[in-house]
Amino acid sequence: MIEFKGEISKKTKKLIRRMDLLMLLLIPDVFVGFIGMPLALSLYFGIDYLINNFWVALVCLVVCNLLFGIGYFLIPITDIIPLCIQIAPDGTVTTQNNKKQYAHEMDDILYVEDLGEHYSIVVRGYLIEKGRTLCQKDLLTQGTLEEFEEIFKDKIRCKS
Repeated sequence: MIEFKGEISKKTKKLIRRMDLLMLLLIPDVFVGFIGMPLALSLYFGIDYLINNFWVALVCLVVCNLLFGIGYFLIPITDIIPLCIQIAPDGTVTTQNNKKQYAHEMDDILYVEDLGEHYSIVVRGYLIEKGRTLCQKDLLTQGTLEEFEEIFKDKIRCKS
């Protein structure tokens, strides 16, 4: 059993915010900015209006990003940071935060990114919440980093 547990650093909290915010803004950009807004404008005003007044779609995209960004920062960081991450010898990852506990099988793990001071375990279906499985190496309480790397040997990617 490998366990990462303890109070994460401010640097890690910033990294979690950055990872989550990037994904939170990426999804509205794609759906609202590139699909929803042009479709709504062209249906309501006609395609000629959209082509001639493309700035309206750009302003809506910026406003959408601001609203989602501000809304994200209203969520307390304590609700999304991992309190304990446990990795079983079979590769099952269990993550717990203040609100919920998540369990992911080895088949659900896409890859493990080595970020230097952290490991980021990227799970299929949870790409938006990448920060949920961010393991700070100096918080290792059980097991060793070598054991961790042995479990995920085929899935580890080093960030260069």
